[in-house]
Amino acid sequence: MKRLNERICDFINALTRLREALEKDITDDIIIDGIIQRFEFIFEQSWKVMKLYLEDQGILDEALAPRSTIKVAFKHNIILMGTYGLR
Repeated sequence: MKRLNERICDFINALTRLREALEKDITDDIIIDGIIQRFEFIFEQSWKVMKLYLEDQGILDEALAPRSTIKVAFKHNIILMGTYGLR
């Protein structure tokens, strides 16, 4: 559980940094590249947090790839349709 909480905190911090980057002037290609890099990092962290959560809940018991982890998370209502909280 401690590892899951640490990963969630890391994810929240990275999401905050992505939001900060999106407030910058995105006419500069270097800024756009940085935003893309931050998004890729967020995606990586998000599926790993989902995987740890599913394992903690006893839903997953094997290592899965991002795609299958996301499918299982959606099936168990961990991922909801829409963009809740992403304003």
